[in-house]
Amino acid sequence: MITGLLKKVSLLIYQKLMLLKVLKPDGIRKIIFSLEGGTMKQTEKAVENYYIQLISKVVVVITITIMISAPVFLYTVFNRDNTVHIVRNDYGEDGSTYTLHFEDGEQQTGELIIDVDAVQYKPEDLHQIFDEAIDYIEQELPGTNSNLSEVQADLYLADKVPQEGVAVNWTSSDYELISSDGRVHNHELTSPETVRLTLELTCQEEVKQKTYTVVVLPDSLTSKDAKREEIEQLIYEQLEKQKYEKEVSLTFDSEDRSVRVTDTQNNAGVTILLLGIVIAICLVYQQKNKLKELACIRKKQFLQEYPGLVNQIVLYTSAGISIPGAFNKIIRRREEEGNIQSVLYQELKRMQNELATGVPHEQAYLHFGKRVGVLPYIKLMSLLLQQISRGGSGIAQQLEQEEHEAFEKRKERAKQYGEEAGTKLLFPMILLMVISMIIIIYPAIAGFFFGAFGSM
Repeated sequence: MITGLLKKVSLLIYQKLMLLKVLKPDGIRKIIFSLEGGTMKQTEKAVENYYIQLISKVVVVITITIMISAPVFLYTVFNRDNTVHIVRNDYGEDGSTYTLHFEDGEQQTGELIIDVDAVQYKPEDLHQIFDEAIDYIEQELPGTNSNLSEVQADLYLADKVPQEGVAVNWTSSDYELISSDGRVHNHELTSPETVRLTLELTCQEEVKQKTYTVVVLPDSLTSKDAKREEIEQLIYEQLEKQKYEKEVSLTFDSEDRSVRVTDTQNNAGVTILLLGIVIAICLVYQQKNKLKELACIRKKQFLQEYPGLVNQIVLYTSAGISIPGAFNKIIRRREEEGNIQSVLYQELKRMQNELATGVPHEQAYLHFGKRVGVLPYIKLMSLLLQQISRGGSGIAQQLEQEEHEAFEKRKERAKQYGEEAGTKLLFPMILLMVISMIIIIYPAIAGFFFGAFGSM
């Protein structure tokens, strides 16, 4: 029921606004037509529904606002009194300023500015406030000293107390022995001295004073502290003599040659040392990784050349050439082609040199397989060793089968390398795409913002 009533009211408001030509539906009509299409009648109906929904939301918001604000307004009107509530600042704070508006008998309004002091303690409460403040100060006053009759270390002269609005001030009868901040200067003292400290508490123009008698004893420095004081005094004397110099040279006696300045240069030295250690560790890991990378490249090269090696062995053995003769022809052909930099040629040449020095074929083939360390080569050498030891005639068939498997695996590796290359190119492609999008979008965004700010 409420929904239907709201829809009817919204429809009436829509029709009234259209008659008054308050609404401009052309832009909305184009957008709706581009989104939904349809006939002109369907588009107009969609525009009408759009405005009805919008007006319904506005009506609901206004209704709720009126329902909430009306009782508050009526309560303010019918319960108005002549009482003005003002909140003072806390104890000890500055006063505040209030602006009051008033009406005279002729209903003319005026403005009045008044100063309101912070809240004040009652006179009977001030004594308790002072006593609590003094108790707090006396607990902290001795500092690390056992009592005020045997003072050798600095005192704690509190400059504020937990009680609000209470100001604290200290005066000393001898500032050379006890300064206003509580520091005790008894390094040159030879006998106990008495100093009077006067505490003054102020609150709401009320003042309370209390005097403390302090007995300052000579400083009982250890040998280490005495040496420290001596060196410190010597340093300050030399600084005073060279106060007009930009660079100061401090000279010490032979027994004080261990005195040195700790500055950022020493810290920089430590930093450089640590940085060197880190770089050294990084170099170790980098070298290790480089070796691993070279081993991986070497293995890939062997795998890449393996199918061709097996194919050549099959061709030469099929022509009636022995296995050693086949290896010799493969080496000679690579030398004629100038392909002597490959890792396979170097290992084959090493195996040929071993055979030339009288190493048996079995050991030479075994050494070849171990040096290469790649599974297909180890398998090939095992086949050749079986042929030498057993002398079977099935070696040709086994080599042809090995050749077929080698070419199939080469195809799989080629496919795998292609996938890896595509993966490596993925990030550069994304980066190029982002750069292209920025180049295309930036002029539009810049034009929009500069145009918007320029028109303000």
